Amino acid sequence: MRRKESTRTGLIVAVSVVAGLGIFIWDLSMPLGVAGGIPYVALVLISLQAPWRYYAAFLAAISTVLVVLGYFFSPSLGILWVVITNRFLAVFAIWVTAAFCLWRKRAEEKLATSLREKEVLLREVHHRVKNNMQAITSLLKMQSMRIDNRQALHAFSEARNRIQAMALVHETMHQSEDLSRIRLRDYVEKLANALSHSVGGGAVSPTVTVVSDDVELNINQAIPVGLIINELLSNSLQHAFVEGRQGEIRVTTCLRADEELELAVSDNGVGLPEEIDVDGGDTLGLQLVGSLARDQLGGRIEIARNGGTTFMITFRRKAVKNGD
Repeated sequence: MRRKESTRTGLIVAVSVVAGLGIFIWDLSMPLGVAGGIPYVALVLISLQAPWRYYAAFLAAISTVLVVLGYFFSPSLGILWVVITNRFLAVFAIWVTAAFCLWRKRAEEKLATSLREKEVLLREVHHRVKNNMQAITSLLKMQSMRIDNRQALHAFSEARNRIQAMALVHETMHQSEDLSRIRLRDYVEKLANALSHSVGGGAVSPTVTVVSDDVELNINQAIPVGLIINELLSNSLQHAFVEGRQGEIRVTTCLRADEELELAVSDNGVGLPEEIDVDGGDTLGLQLVGSLARDQLGGRIEIARNGGTTFMITFRRKAVKNGD
């Protein structure tokens, strides 16, 4: 990044030098100083591309010197008052342009400072939200230690995992260079690793493999996607591999040419019973998957039961822009 910026700066300086010499030579060949104003104004405008605030004043000073030198060396044709008037107007136009460039630079610096402050504030918001969610999960964990009912304990555990999936989005956003988007691969790998330890955690746990394209999502889509992966991955870890059976769970994301994202969570376990349906099932997790996929992502769900279970969710990725 720094090398690219240095190259750009060097190019701006080189263009300024070549343009200044070219304009001066052309000015010497023109009578009455009629060529002085507009070319030198264009030279000063180059400063808008430079990283230095006072580069416009520097170019204006150099241009003024060249205009004055042109008065002595260019042909006047004996009409001095015309030459002096043209040179004066050229210097006036140069410094008016320089003043505009300085004002523009100050405005850009103020805007950049404001954007940096807002970025710091937004990053702090993500950090605080993540900390608050982690506090909630800690409270749920402490409360679950006092519960003997297995069904209630399981509900507490599922609630903690769902909150953790949302907290992980904010944590990834906080650590990201761009606060408007999240790299799906990094997020899914962190989520899969966390669930493997919290849900799997047995002596023999299935292998979780993440295969993902380099896809970016905004936070409005990242949270429902994270919750869907959390539900499906937790379901596979808890129910697909009974009696210590080994196996593999794969989480795959693929971005198609039409901007549709395919999210697949598959396992080679015992398979999902035929009577269980995403829409009509009595499990909250699968109902949540269906609701998130259709209502929040506007996508569709397909289930395959060949040698295990595969959930395929397809939805259109929203354009990711700075400031989303």
